Amino acid sequence: IGHVPFARLFEGCPRPGETITVRSPPGNPHSGPGGYLELAERRGQGTLRLQGWASAGAQVPTCVAFASERGVVRGVAAIGYPRPDVAETTPGVTRLDTGWRGYAAIRPDDAKLEVLLLPAPPGPWFRLRGAAVLTRGEDGNTEPRLVEHNW
Repeated sequence: IGHVPFARLFEGCPRPGETITVRSPPGNPHSGPGGYLELAERRGQGTLRLQGWASAGAQVPTCVAFASERGVVRGVAAIGYPRPDVAETTPGVTRLDTGWRGYAAIRPDDAKLEVLLLPAPPGPWFRLRGAAVLTRGEDGNTEPRLVEHNW
């Protein structure tokens, strides 16, 4: 059939397994592209659910992606969830639909998962504030722990 569900939802995003180059340090939502990772939780072995917000000024971002510390894409987010709290509390952010949610398929050799923002193609990519450090328990399950980037 050749039909890909939600294909337009993720148009402009890389596919899992692709490697992307990111700009450092994280973007600053007060003066340009930026945002935050606010939740990272395990959803079964090798899967994380992530959510937060991202701002690209007056425009809707092209893509929010999740990548390992080596820049390998592990998943992408759906963008445009209502987040009026962000516009109310963050100077420079005026859009009410800055929320994002998504899933990442992590690998055993991943030590950290970062959230990356592509405001508009062709780039550059920006890191959002916060990352999920991945630790493995004795039972073999991976648990994410949110950390603030320390640049």
